[in-house]
Amino acid sequence: MVTLSSLLSDAGSVAAIIAATILVLGVVFGWFRQVSHALHVADETVKLGADDLGVYVCLGVDLVNTASIALGYEVVRFDATVGDHESVDYADRERAHMAPQERADWNAKKLYVEPDEFPLFAQARYEVQYGRKSPRLWWWRRAIRGGFEVEVPPVTSRSVVLAEPIDGPRTDTRVPLTSWSLLGWRI
Repeated sequence: MVTLSSLLSDAGSVAAIIAATILVLGVVFGWFRQVSHALHVADETVKLGADDLGVYVCLGVDLVNTASIALGYEVVRFDATVGDHESVDYADRERAHMAPQERADWNAKKLYVEPDEFPLFAQARYEVQYGRKSPRLWWWRRAIRGGFEVEVPPVTSRSVVLAEPIDGPRTDTRVPLTSWSLLGWRI
């Protein structure tokens, strides 16, 4: 006679076998390694420009895909403060894709400033989530979190301004779980 406890025991054994098979196949075929720490923030940018509407500041990040597979990414948070303006979340929350070894830049919307506001202080905190291009595997994604600040002097010619990180270096962690490791590999 089959009892409830024997059915639960059998179901637990089957689930454990399936989970072990997925982990072994993932390690053998590199499913975990290909995505882990594959998207990098190459630069944190502050762009200045002028058009018919006036002088503008545009903050953003340059991203690099170092994986051998295409990745999808989404900027889910980009809180920026420029000068005396209030902090605004410029994240577009639209998923984009990057080919292997591709570099892409993501910029927030232009924020127009008055020329007499210079030198102005700009600060941004961001979160970029990335994972496989496949929508079915998007739940298995990672997040890069970071922030930067910079003082922008009055610019009269082409120049480079270096940003300082806020609250330490960027982090790359699993979403929403904490980062786990298996046999020394972060998954």
